[in-house]
Amino acid sequence: MNFDDLKSQWVAYDAAVQSNLKNTLNVAAGWQKANSALQRLSRSVVIEMIIGLLTLAVLGGFLFDYYQEPAFFLPGLILHLFTIAQVAASGYQFAKLKELDFSAPVLASQMKLARLRRLRIRVVMWTLILSPLLWIPLLVVGMKGVLGVNIYALLNSAWLIANVLFGLAFIPAMVALSRYLGPRWQGSALVKSVMDHIAGDELKAMTAFLESLEQFEPEDA
Repeated sequence: MNFDDLKSQWVAYDAAVQSNLKNTLNVAAGWQKANSALQRLSRSVVIEMIIGLLTLAVLGGFLFDYYQEPAFFLPGLILHLFTIAQVAASGYQFAKLKELDFSAPVLASQMKLARLRRLRIRVVMWTLILSPLLWIPLLVVGMKGVLGVNIYALLNSAWLIANVLFGLAFIPAMVALSRYLGPRWQGSALVKSVMDHIAGDELKAMTAFLESLEQFEPEDA
């Protein structure tokens, strides 16, 4: 082997080493970015749980104070049950986040993340859909618990019932409008995201992505 051949092989070897090093750095940067994103998500979930637990404590005190007054107890109970569901969902997400292992196969990690993302989308979707029904209990409990004001004395029962019925009627209209405007919306990205959640488009997209991953899952997994 002459000097020119040795030089050519050395150049090729150096190029291969540089390429492998670059790929390794890219992978490391990708994992670092993913890890940072998961840490932010974990903090968000913890904050959600803390807020939820504090809300449960406040609502628990309200229920104890007015357990003999159904007009206040029932709205408080509705909010309490809704908050319990929110805290349970946050706790489940936190547990699943702790199960993530960066040393596990990439496909397994992607599927766990996709399932977690689908759960978060489902929670947001139902929170938005049910919000028209929650504002009346929130009004009753908030006015009584914070300001000590009996909302029933200020607003007649017919107005409250009409608003509950309006909320029930507004839900299907809100879903239909979101499905119609969502694909056509050219304005705020936040509004677009809200409509996609209400219409179920975000949930459908994540479910389709998860199904595409499951096609590559080993049968014995």
